[in-house]
Amino acid sequence: MRELGINVEETAIMSAVSPVIAILMPPLAGMIADKIGNFRVLLAAFSVVGGASALLLLLVPVGRITLTFPDKVVLGLSCPSNSSPILSLYQEYPCTSPNPDKLLDTEVRLESCGFACQAVLSENYTSQIMITQSYEIQIYDIQNNSTLTYTYTLGEDDIHVPEPISKSRNHKTLKNNERFLTSIRKLSKNSYYFPTKSMYNFSCDIGGGSAFNCALGSREQFQGFNRMKNPWKAGVKLQDIEHDDFEENRLLYSVEYLTSKNITQATCLANSQLNNKHISVTIPLNLNDSKVRHLDLGSCSQRCIATAPRSQFCSNAKTVIELDMALTFWTYLCVRVFVGIVSGTSFAMFEGAVIAILREHKADYGLQRIYATIGRDDKFAYFRMDDRLR
Repeated sequence: MRELGINVEETAIMSAVSPVIAILMPPLAGMIADKIGNFRVLLAAFSVVGGASALLLLLVPVGRITLTFPDKVVLGLSCPSNSSPILSLYQEYPCTSPNPDKLLDTEVRLESCGFACQAVLSENYTSQIMITQSYEIQIYDIQNNSTLTYTYTLGEDDIHVPEPISKSRNHKTLKNNERFLTSIRKLSKNSYYFPTKSMYNFSCDIGGGSAFNCALGSREQFQGFNRMKNPWKAGVKLQDIEHDDFEENRLLYSVEYLTSKNITQATCLANSQLNNKHISVTIPLNLNDSKVRHLDLGSCSQRCIATAPRSQFCSNAKTVIELDMALTFWTYLCVRVFVGIVSGTSFAMFEGAVIAILREHKADYGLQRIYATIGRDDKFAYFRMDDRLR
């Protein structure tokens, strides 16, 4: 019952109903045996049906599936100028914040950096983005009227296809896409992340004092800034819940300190290298029903990907998905009652057969029951005979 997703209350109902119905069948079977006049045939028939009826349990569908979430959450890291670094948590898996007003002291691991592009797209275009094997990042310099193009090619392992949830198993452990340096991923419902490998990194000038500056950019631009070593301690606090088209929420956390709690002020510096530059991502399409051959995503900005322990950000480690619980409950109850009726009748008839054999051999029934009680492992021990009767 546990494997089918049946809970304690439903188990109690089945355990209460099954014995009541099973009690009524043995006397009825005895009456039928007397009418037929062939006890052995009826006993053999009930034994065969009892064994076959147990196989009906394989036909009962799973009613509830327990999903265990990954032990890490994937965070988007942005660094808006003159503001604190921001960690955004897209709720791909449901996340319940344990203490919204509490400062979280957690470990953060920087995984990769790239660009995040905003676009409201149809399901067909979204699926094309997630399975594409190449994309181009174009940085257009408005002032000089020039364009730099970077082409990235993905392998088959870089295309993340979530494993389907099997309806024949009651439990599944979900996994994150661990290919942070190469895989495209969604950061929100309408935001897509494209890694750029080592084009730039997240770095800070952590040193003495109570303040630090951070930036998303190249090391040459920010002299004296050091790339954050993995993992790094961070104090984060829930800042806002951003509504994405009023359907899905994204949790935004501000980074209050890094590495040391003595640092009480965080400020992001602007990346001047991207001033007067427009960033877009071009993706080839393979849709037969579309005249568009390349999808251009604008409104792209610098973004990094980080991971952190899920237990620090989310209080829920599991969730339960209900399929057709009514079908599971009634199907299992019917099979369980039927098996109980047949098996209970068979045991009662076996008991009668034992008494008949003992009477034929003029043996002591009470003595057999004593031996059975001393040596039994289960209910079938009632039918054990001593060496004299064997």
